[in-house]
Amino acid sequence: MQYYYDVLGNFSEYILKFYEWESNDDIVNIKKIPFIKISKEDMRVLLSYSVILEMDNIVKNSKDKTNYLLFSTGCDALMVELNQEGKIIYYSSLLIEDELEVNELAHNMNTIKLKFKVLDKLKTLSDYRQGEKAKNLIFHELKKIRDNDNKDECLYYYYEWFHVSTDDYDKAIKKMFLEIKKPFNKDMERIEKLIRLSYKEKL
Repeated sequence: MQYYYDVLGNFSEYILKFYEWESNDDIVNIKKIPFIKISKEDMRVLLSYSVILEMDNIVKNSKDKTNYLLFSTGCDALMVELNQEGKIIYYSSLLIEDELEVNELAHNMNTIKLKFKVLDKLKTLSDYRQGEKAKNLIFHELKKIRDNDNKDECLYYYYEWFHVSTDDYDKAIKKMFLEIKKPFNKDMERIEKLIRLSYKEKL
């Protein structure tokens, strides 16, 4: 079993690139992590689907059992955190210097064929951090509108969002709160920009 040492990880249910890490994230310093070279095909599956790994194919010695694994194809690298059943529950990219070193080391390693059970498709880019931030801004703006009973502003955003006029304040605010639960999209991006613009105009 190969290992990599002293690597920082930012584990999340999303695969965040190192440049999306933030200062208040829960960064983990892993002192020793099993390091496996895998095929590009297997990496594509890990990056696209939730899976349960067959650990006996990866960790031969019970002393080496761990909740963390590091994979590399020689071109791309990924760290994962597992539950007791071998399901990948969290993912982390690597800092650029670690990724370069890991991929260089992987060139001299044998490729291990992973065995896994494919589950659900992973959340897409629209569910990543920037989209969630935008949705959070819209949510708090809607909450402020509702708390202040600001009907004119509510109906304005409703029209901009759905391109349909309505005088039904209750229907409008309810529909927008339901809409914000959906994956981030271009309509939400447009509404977020309008909200930010409204704050600039108030300055």
